[in-house]
Amino acid sequence: MLKYEPSHLAASALCLARRVIFGPKVEWPAYLVEATRYPENLIRPCIKDMIILAKGIETCTLQAIRKKFLLPKFDEVAAIRIEQTAVLRK
Repeated sequence: MLKYEPSHLAASALCLARRVIFGPKVEWPAYLVEATRYPENLIRPCIKDMIILAKGIETCTLQAIRKKFLLPKFDEVAAIRIEQTAVLRK
């Protein structure tokens, strides 16, 4: 993830979050392209890398943050499964 600029990571995370919440068919709107300066085709590789990281989190030895966000206090957001096919449009 160090190969991406912070702004690139932020735009990718926002796009990924929108897809997880609203479904894979949600558009990356023009106002977000303007605000982030990243069209969808430029953030797609970063989103794919984020999905790969998210898939490997359960087998990672560093589990403190994951366990914290599995608590009801945080709406158990760490339990959300992110599937590449369900999030990325063709």
